[in-house]
Amino acid sequence: MFSGDELRVYLISLKCIGLLYVTHDVNQPYRINASDLDQTLTVVGLTLLQLFIWLAFAQLLLMPQTFMLPQYTAVGNTYFVINFGVICIVISLIYLGFYARRQRLLAVFAFILYHNYKELKNCYAKRFLKFYCMYVGLTVICAITYAGAFRFANLHIVPCILLSFIYTYSFMLIGLIIILYGCLTQILAALLHLYNREMLAAITTPRVNTTTTTTTATTTTTTTINRLYKRNQMLIVCHEQLNSVFGPFIALITALCSMSAPVAPFFMITIVFKMDIKQIGLTNIFMALYTCMMWNIPWAAGLILIFRQDIVRQEVRNA
Repeated sequence: MFSGDELRVYLISLKCIGLLYVTHDVNQPYRINASDLDQTLTVVGLTLLQLFIWLAFAQLLLMPQTFMLPQYTAVGNTYFVINFGVICIVISLIYLGFYARRQRLLAVFAFILYHNYKELKNCYAKRFLKFYCMYVGLTVICAITYAGAFRFANLHIVPCILLSFIYTYSFMLIGLIIILYGCLTQILAALLHLYNREMLAAITTPRVNTTTTTTTATTTTTTTINRLYKRNQMLIVCHEQLNSVFGPFIALITALCSMSAPVAPFFMITIVFKMDIKQIGLTNIFMALYTCMMWNIPWAAGLILIFRQDIVRQEVRNA
């Protein structure tokens, strides 16, 4: 990772896609802030993305027939076109949401990075790097699968490029948010586990003799109160900041993943029951089936990551 900061690579990725611009303090790697230049770049990134997305959506409304796959039936094409339109809207809403809540996001990131650096000593660097590598790998799978699928469908060049780019970009955006959220929850869960363990150790500390009983009790009480205060801070961050900021995005992403999943079965059913093997060749049939199987792997991985983020709740219950 960069300068011992576990989440630096994620924040740099947010900056690269124009979602959130932040500046790191080189001397204090856990500190992040937004300069005037960062604010300007955020507005520019938001404007350019919104312009591109809504131009693609406008073309979909004006010329929906150019986005229809020749292999699909009328029902399949209707579902496919609606799904593409929903993806455009979700991307637009995510960018608008991040822009509207950028100050709260920066505050949450700064708070978690500070405690991660001071108390956990960036102990999750390798694990978070593995998550990021997995995210990059899934994004590459998306790009290859979607480009091959839409090229195989014999679409015109402009719809083919738009569909490939939007589908790949949607997963790149969604996957980054999901994995970043997962990393933040793991840090909070680790902090809660640390405070729970320290409180338990303070409470169960054996008393040597009656002379030191009062001193030991006072020390135990002070330690317990301090850890309870910090633990309460973490719970407030989880409930009032992290969940309130990421909650709407996770809900949108879950709905989009659920809606996009049937696109591949539609395609597979069409390939198997409608195409003539002698006419298009066995190689093309296998390529189409491979595309169908690979289509939903990134989305399924995203849903699994979403549903596994209950580790904070487990730490709260274990206290």
